[in-house]
This record gives sequence, C-alpha cells and structure tokens, in this order.
Amino acid sequence: MSKTMNAAVLHERGVLRVEVNAVPVPAPDEILLRVTTAGVCGTDVGEYQHGPFQVPLTVRNPWSKHIGPMILGHEFSGEVVQLGACVDQVSLGDVVASGSGVSCGNCRFRTAGRTNLCERYWTVGLHRDGGLAEYCAVPARVCLRRPSASVTEDAMALTQPMSIAIHAIRRAAPRAGSSVAVVGAGGVGAFIIAALPSISGVSDIVTIEPDSSRRAAALALGSREAHSAIDGDAYRVGTVFEVSGTSAGLATALELVDRAGTIAVVGLQRPHEAAGEFLRAVTFKELSVVGPSAHVFAQDFGSAVDVISKRRDWEIVAPWVQPLTDVTTRLGGVAPVEGWPIKTLFDPRIDLPRLAKY
Repeated sequence: MSKTMNAAVLHERGVLRVEVNAVPVPAPDEILLRVTTAGVCGTDVGEYQHGPFQVPLTVRNPWSKHIGPMILGHEFSGEVVQLGACVDQVSLGDVVASGSGVSCGNCRFRTAGRTNLCERYWTVGLHRDGGLAEYCAVPARVCLRRPSASVTEDAMALTQPMSIAIHAIRRAAPRAGSSVAVVGAGGVGAFIIAALPSISGVSDIVTIEPDSSRRAAALALGSREAHSAIDGDAYRVGTVFEVSGTSAGLATALELVDRAGTIAVVGLQRPHEAAGEFLRAVTFKELSVVGPSAHVFAQDFGSAVDVISKRRDWEIVAPWVQPLTDVTTRLGGVAPVEGWPIKTLFDPRIDLPRLAKY
C-alpha cells in the first residue's frame, strides 16, 4: 500500500484542493479504510461556501484534536485494509459503512441511549480528516459491515444520510397509517420518503419541492403526491418534516401541520423573520416541535443498512459517481440546480464519471 494518497482538502472558505496527503495511521481503536465511495451533502456545501462553521481550520477542536486544513467527507463506505491493535469488531477485507459521528461513550447521554447529544461528540469529515480521499481512518465502533456481498459499495455509501433520515422519523414518531408531509426532497428529505413505510408504517406522504426532477424522484421513492407549492387549506397533516432549511419551507410547514401536530425541523435553519411567526403558531396550534440531530448509531445505523439493502433503485437519488477532481464543481454549485442528482457520490480512484452500481 502506498504511503501517500489523493484527498480533497479544505484550506479556507472557497478554497478546496485535491492534493497529495499522507495515508493516515489508525489508532488502536480504529480501522483504516480504502474508501470505495464517498458522498457530499448540504453541510459540506455550507462549510465550503460560507464556513468554516464546524471544520476546525483555525481553532482546534477539543475532542478530535484537529486544527488546520482538513479532508472533508462524512458519508462514505470502504474496505478494511488495516486494523488497530484493539479492534475485533471487523476483519480485513470487510466492506463497511462509516457512521462518522463519535461520542465519548461514558456520559449521561450514553446511558439514556442518545449518544448523538454527547457533549464531546465529533464527526469524521467535519471535525477530523474524512472520506473524500483514497484512505480514511475511522473508529471501528462507528462502522457497520455490509450484510452481504449483494449490497454494493455505492449503496453502502448512502447509509449515513439514510441514518439521519431514520433518526428524524423516530424523533417525529408519526402514527402508523397517518398522513405526513415532507418539505424539501433533497438528500435527507428523499431518504425520509423512502424510509417512512418501513420505519413508521406511514405511506400517505405529500412532498413539497420546487425542483421538478426532485418531485419526480419523490414520487418514485413512494410519495403519493408531489407539488412545487401548496395551499395549506387543501391539506392538514399530523406530522411535517421540514428539510429545506429555508424561510419558505418553514412557512409551508406551518400551513400544512394540523392543530396539535408535530413539526420535525430537520433542515439547518438560519435566523429569519419567520421565527416569530413560527413561535406564535407553536403556541396557538399547540404544536410539538422536534429537532433531530445526526443519528444514534446503535438505534439508527443498522436500520439504515436494512432500508438501503432492500432496494436496488437508488439511482433515483444518486445515479452517477464522479472522480474526486470534480468535487469543487459540486460544492461550488448553487444547490439545488435543476436536474442535478439529489446526491453526488465520488470514487477517489476513477478519472471519469461512471454509473452508480446498486
């Protein structure tokens, strides 16, 4: 194995270069992965275009200990090529998906089964070098091997964002057989639509999404209807997933949710004037508001692998795999761009785009 690798390194806002880095050495509780497929999401776009918010470029992260230019990428799969001295959960040659989020394992939130709320929580690819590279070192306890060789490496790379969607569903807890709305059919929104029937028994789904290609994807994934906008008087649902992270999306969620209903605020919100209106509606409609954050590995990640492994049509979400050299094009684009894939995947070992394999 070479001692150097190609990696997508963020140096400062708007400056990301694919360059040669040293292959990381796994700690005793870590594994070294030969990255097979990696994805990017809105968080990566935000860090590149407007950050740093979480990436510790200039201030050392107290838990990951990283400071300085950093390899992005927290959604990835890979083959285990080296084991840390204390690792016995996986074997050399296993293909695994990385959950990437790391908790201390000893605090009160571990006892409560909410490791994502650990005060020392950090994420591979956001707080330490990640998976947009040929190799990545990851704590073994946040990786899960694929259930069979029939589940491809490209499919396994979708597991981390799917686990985010599943955690949001469990936090919102819609009643089986009820009607729900999903506002925003980007990466997590699309996975919420796909996972709702198996995770909560909900199949009556209405999607609000301005992008026509994403509306088509929402219908293919299981949404009963998909609209660019909607008159709230036409629908009243018990649960709304707001996944767009926009003022317009939050206003739409307020129109759609019934009295005594639940809004899951999944998309990261920026301060805006709708906040006052939102809080008034929470009071007068007696709404419940939940804020899903990341995922709980022990509860959500296995379910995510299960949902991913039961479908073979994920080209609806991520039809192409790009070479690593195209990463700045994707992160620098205005999202969503009409017709762009919902998810963009990268293979650090190809020079030309290829079709994703599911």
